[in-house]
Amino acid sequence: LAGAVALGAGDFAGAERELRRALELRPESVPARRARLMACVLREDRGCVCERVREVRAVAPQNPYAREAAQRFGCPGP
Repeated sequence: LAGAVALGAGDFAGAERELRRALELRPESVPARRARLMACVLREDRGCVCERVREVRAVAPQNPYAREAAQRFGCPGP
């Protein structure tokens, strides 16, 4: 939740820190991975988006947000 609040406030570094911490506690967390992807999308950082898409797809291969982000940013892969 702290990561989502930081993300909503535009604090991308704080969001990344909190979301990384959430993934340490729950490595399988799709919402935390998707929120990290969202931060990259908001920054319009293609390299980051493509990396995070791979991370989301590793635990949720059919995630619609990851699929849409991959298409929008031209990420390689399925």
